[in-house]
Amino acid sequence: MARLAMNVTLSDSLVISLADHLCETVRRFREGVNISNGLAWEIRRFYEREYEVGLLALDMVEKKLELRLPKDEAAYIAMHIVNAETDNSTMEETFRQTRLIGDITRIVRMFFGIDFDESSGYYYRFITHLNYFVRRVLRGEQYVDSTNQELTDIIFEKYQKAHQCAERIGDFVAEKLAYHISDEEKMYITIHIQMVVSKAGRKEK
Repeated sequence: MARLAMNVTLSDSLVISLADHLCETVRRFREGVNISNGLAWEIRRFYEREYEVGLLALDMVEKKLELRLPKDEAAYIAMHIVNAETDNSTMEETFRQTRLIGDITRIVRMFFGIDFDESSGYYYRFITHLNYFVRRVLRGEQYVDSTNQELTDIIFEKYQKAHQCAERIGDFVAEKLAYHISDEEKMYITIHIQMVVSKAGRKEK
């Protein structure tokens, strides 16, 4: 159902990991153990397609087992799907990735005093870029590009405020994970920030 709904390739290991997870979840639910997910808010916003599949999965569970799991469980299922979309990824890395994306988007929101337009294509592309960026950060990989310094300088000059925000993200990542963001990476982050901010709304004061 997930493969058809999202038209993506998913690791076959999802069948095992999700079956194991659901078995334990159903057992705990029947024992009256509360099911909560501290990252549910982030998951709904960063992995919208996967979360929608998670909600459909709750319908399937209810039909098969005659019990309705809480919506936070849809977020857990979504994370299993996200993990199955990535080669050589672990659930721990996927959760760390989600937390870090949340930290970065929070920096952008606070820096500009805005709320994102989550229906915007720019927002979707911003989150997609952050997914790849954060994965590189967590794995200690650097972005390799042939972009010349002149173009990078032009982008930084044209979008100075967005560049300042990218620098703040760079400082945060360096302090939290001892990872140095290259100028090329900052350039792309700057562009995405500029685009997503241009479609955002100012926060009420």
